[in-house]
Amino acid sequence: MDTPITIDHQFLSVDDLWPVIAEDCKLQMGSEALEAIDSTRKYLEGKLSNENQAYYGINTGFGSLCNVQIERCELAKLQENLVRSHSTGTGDKVSTEIVR
Repeated sequence: MDTPITIDHQFLSVDDLWPVIAEDCKLQMGSEALEAIDSTRKYLEGKLSNENQAYYGINTGFGSLCNVQIERCELAKLQENLVRSHSTGTGDKVSTEIVR
């Protein structure tokens, strides 16, 4: 399939996404999704402008570290580490189709 599947505000079923899984079809972000991401980022930046306020997982640690506020200069690293912690595993290599 040469035409990318667009992610916006519509519901996508497994059948809709099957070309991504089975045929290596590409995904693209639609304008509505990009606007929603931009709007949410602006909202969070506004919240973070109050450096004394803690927001779980945004400027604090996770789990038992929920009361530990992260320095502003370390927030990007916090999010990077969150993604890394969720992308590791053990055991046999998983097939490309399952990963997708």
